[in-house]
Amino acid sequence: MNSKSRQKAAMSVAREAEPTRTRANKFGWTDAEFRRRRRLWEWALQILERRSCGARRRRDGKPCKAPNEPGKTRCRWHGGLSTGPRTTTGRARALQNLRQFRAAAPTATATATATATSVTPTFGEIPK
Repeated sequence: MNSKSRQKAAMSVAREAEPTRTRANKFGWTDAEFRRRRRLWEWALQILERRSCGARRRRDGKPCKAPNEPGKTRCRWHGGLSTGPRTTTGRARALQNLRQFRAAAPTATATATATATSVTPTFGEIPK
């Protein structure tokens, strides 16, 4: 026997002496399978620990039951209201839009006089 074959024989004997990890726990999972299932279980627990969103749904008006995002109070679909522009250029643009909207919108007194002067048809009359 040469030295390489002796090394191989010694290695195979050493491998056989080591206990195999096929049944690492009472479920019969390998270590890799156990780690994978544990990660999934921890992820599921994190989801369950989150509170529900609670925002009103458009379709039926009931509260949303989706879990909120970590560090937030609403789910990924409802997110929350905008906090407004942050930069100075964004604030200036928002102010310009507000002034433009107020200039174009009719005043409250103009709409009140327009509704008071409109003629409502009586029963049986066809409006022109």
